[in-house]
Amino acid sequence: MNSTKDFGQLTPQEVDRLAEEQAEKLTEQRVKTNQVRNLYSVVQRVRATRDRAGDPEGVKAEIMRQLIFLKPRLAYASARTPGLRALRNFLANDVIDGVARSARFGAAIDNFFTLMEAIVAYHYFYGKDKGLVERD
Repeated sequence: MNSTKDFGQLTPQEVDRLAEEQAEKLTEQRVKTNQVRNLYSVVQRVRATRDRAGDPEGVKAEIMRQLIFLKPRLAYASARTPGLRALRNFLANDVIDGVARSARFGAAIDNFFTLMEAIVAYHYFYGKDKGLVERD
């Protein structure tokens, strides 16, 4: 991703393409679905913060705090599972920082949630036939 692009201005097609690329990399690295879903569960907690408030701008500081603290979780997960390293670098450097500097925070955080959901879905799709899915 071009790190200078405002994450809030990504089109749905760009978010979809980024998600599919990341999922393919995870599959190539033989990352299991439960490892991806563990990260996704943290993202779901961030989404719940936004949903409770109803207005992403109104809770921007709390959402950003949670996203910033997602970085050490990503580092820990990638240390335990080296196949997550590329995803960690992408999320920590491009995505989370891209959300933080976006002029359109509401759209940026929505793109982040959509991206993460799509990564999980595409990873399941690509990993199913490669034995990376633990359960259905």
